[in-house]
Amino acid sequence: ALTNAVVAGTRGIDIQAAFNGDIEQNDIVGTTFGVRWNASARLFDNDIHGGGTDLIFPHHESEIAQSEGFTRQPFVRVWMHVGMLCYQGEKMSKSLGNLVLAPKLLDEGYSPDAIKLCLFSHRYREAWDYVDSAIVAGQELADLLKEAARDADGAGGAPSGIDTADFRARFDAAMDDDLDTPSVL
Repeated sequence: ALTNAVVAGTRGIDIQAAFNGDIEQNDIVGTTFGVRWNASARLFDNDIHGGGTDLIFPHHESEIAQSEGFTRQPFVRVWMHVGMLCYQGEKMSKSLGNLVLAPKLLDEGYSPDAIKLCLFSHRYREAWDYVDSAIVAGQELADLLKEAARDADGAGGAPSGIDTADFRARFDAAMDDDLDTPSVL
């Protein structure tokens, strides 16, 4: 953490930001997974950890320095950083008060599937601007998929003559391409 603070200071970044929340987050990981601070044991068995691209430095680098410096073991295997989600041209954030929260969308009558499809219609690493029409489109697609599944189920599954192997191959290829969920949809 101290090294991160020194690096942060030399890069013109607020030194306090290098520490902000990192110790607490490492403690939360340990507490959540029942980890005791024992340097001789494998403390972390996390496959994936992530957050916004704005957290790469100094937050995530500080987590790595603290956790791996203490345990001498990898903190996680894969880091995934998502692009910024914006609303009306500004980064969506609690401090700006411009969050669009899932419970609110559910209260407005949108389904959980609509929310997922809205999110999956964008590459996770790319920044994008949320617009109200996106959740409407997500709900329309969710309703269409639910109707198609109901029709297929009533007909005893996929109609004969449809080669689902091609669909599966394209699905797998898109997911292997850095989780290209827009192509899947």
